[in-house]
Amino acid sequence: MWVLKKNFFLFLALGWLIFIAVASLMPMSDSVDIQVSHADKIVHVLFYFMNTLFFAYHFRKKLTDSLLFKISVGLLAYGMIIEVLQYVMPFQRAFEWYDMLANLTGILAAIVLIKLFLMQTAPENDR
Repeated sequence: MWVLKKNFFLFLALGWLIFIAVASLMPMSDSVDIQVSHADKIVHVLFYFMNTLFFAYHFRKKLTDSLLFKISVGLLAYGMIIEVLQYVMPFQRAFEWYDMLANLTGILAAIVLIKLFLMQTAPENDR
C-alpha cells in the first residue's frame, strides 16, 4: 500500500500514457460524430496537459527545469510515435501535424502552470 501511495502520480501518469495510446490507436467508430469544430485538438491539449502535470507532480520534490524539459521532450516524442503509428496502422486514423501542435500546446500550458505554482511553492532544498 505504501508503494501505491508514494507512487500514485507515477502510476496515474503511466496509466494515462496507456489510455492515450488506446484512445489514439483504436479504430474510429462510424457512430462517433463530433459536432464541435476541432474537438479532437482540444482532447489532445487536455491529454498532454494532464500527463505533464501527473509526471511533474510525481517528481515535485526534485523537479528542476532540466527534469521538466526531459518530461516535456519525452511526452512530445511519445505523441510523435503515436502519430506515426496512426499513419502506419490499417485503421481509419492518420498522422496530423495539428495533433502534434495540440500536444505541444498542452505540454507548454502545463509547464506554465507548473512554473507558476508547483515549482514556486516547493522549498529550494526539496527540489
